[in-house]
Amino acid sequence: MKNYDAVVIGAGPGGYVSAIRLAQLGFKTLLVEKHELGGECTNYGCIPSKLLIDYSTKIYNVKELIKHGLVNGNIEPSILQLWSKKDAIIRRLREGISYLLKTNKVDLIKGEGKLVDVNKVVINDGVCTRSIETKYVVLAMGSMPAQLEVLPFDGRRIISFKEALSLDNIPKRLMVVGGGAIGLELGLAYAKLGSEIIIVEILDQLLPNVDKDISSTLKRSLEMQGLKIHLNTSVESYEYDNNDVKIRLSNGEKYIVDYVLVAVGKTPIKEVYQLERLGIKLTSKGFIKVDERQKTSVEGIFAVGDITGPPFLAHRASAQGIICAENIASHECTIDEKLVPIGIFTEPEVAMIGLTEAEAVKNGINVNVIKIPYMSIGKGSIETKRNTFIKVIYNGAGVILGIQIVGPLATELINYASILMSTKNTIDELSRIIFVHPTYSEIYSEAIKSIAGKGIHYVKIS
Repeated sequence: MKNYDAVVIGAGPGGYVSAIRLAQLGFKTLLVEKHELGGECTNYGCIPSKLLIDYSTKIYNVKELIKHGLVNGNIEPSILQLWSKKDAIIRRLREGISYLLKTNKVDLIKGEGKLVDVNKVVINDGVCTRSIETKYVVLAMGSMPAQLEVLPFDGRRIISFKEALSLDNIPKRLMVVGGGAIGLELGLAYAKLGSEIIIVEILDQLLPNVDKDISSTLKRSLEMQGLKIHLNTSVESYEYDNNDVKIRLSNGEKYIVDYVLVAVGKTPIKEVYQLERLGIKLTSKGFIKVDERQKTSVEGIFAVGDITGPPFLAHRASAQGIICAENIASHECTIDEKLVPIGIFTEPEVAMIGLTEAEAVKNGINVNVIKIPYMSIGKGSIETKRNTFIKVIYNGAGVILGIQIVGPLATELINYASILMSTKNTIDELSRIIFVHPTYSEIYSEAIKSIAGKGIHYVKIS
């Protein structure tokens, strides 16, 4: 039996970051991973999905040039070549993580790690089982795709996002069940590659966590790009017809599709329920309950990333991993969940941070709202389309409570919002910041000046 100061179970963006920071802080650290370094983000999520989105957008843009007679030629996407590139990128990222672990003197064991007692982890690598004694444990085992009782994953044509990122061919017709970020990102990507896409969402809007004006703007854009969208609708039944899937919806519509991508969120891994016997408390939905320091209900045991519940974001997991390590080192760091930015890589992109207008109203907060259209700034009038804007929610004292964006580079622009909302500067002080012209980020200058009563180009829109 070997002893460590800290054992981290799970090498995703929360786990490996936590392990590295713990080692940097002087803790003898072991990282345990039963699959691949990088976790879901590197291997099945963020990286491969954004590669698909980037590739499909380039293909689509070239086809548009051909359609308008600006370029001659014929474009045929090669999905298998794309996956080959994906595998090379993922391999390089894994190697990079491995290098970082070695450089920071983090020990790594490939195998399944189980917390069997408060200070004891048992690891099975398929060959042998070993026990590890440790003072601290960080649980970072992630989550798993949620499935529907009426549409269970079957490894054939009812698939999760993981299988959608390794299909052997581009579907002629793909149904996406779930109008959240994952479903919309992958649905739009395949639409740009030529697939007919049907989106089915049980609620009355896409992206349920954003304000309706943002959601409706995105819905119109997706429909203009050819996606068929059914709101307030669910799947009632399905059956196979050779290799096709026949689907009947609650609104009476029927479809025959190549694949059904079920993207209705994530669910806890089964292992979390075994942790309750150690006194680790779970949320009502089965995720590990943690405080703002990433501590569980058991002293010495911490948890980070998807295993702690939504929002399921790699950058949130990494931030939690660092905060967790700092608290193990008694540095008393906390995370403000309201300041975790969210980015959705659709077209147009959607991003948000802080309170939405709906949340503010629900919580009884009196707020002011301004919406600055992209068209009001120079860069926006050159490159962007109408009906794209930044929305700022702020109180009577001029304190920004939330920002939502729908438009080009929203996932980049939201990082400025993260900085603005994390500082203690007043609106008057922020209004003096000078932005390069012409850039999309100038939209912040106009928004802040408008809140300060110094707006120049802003004309209120409904």
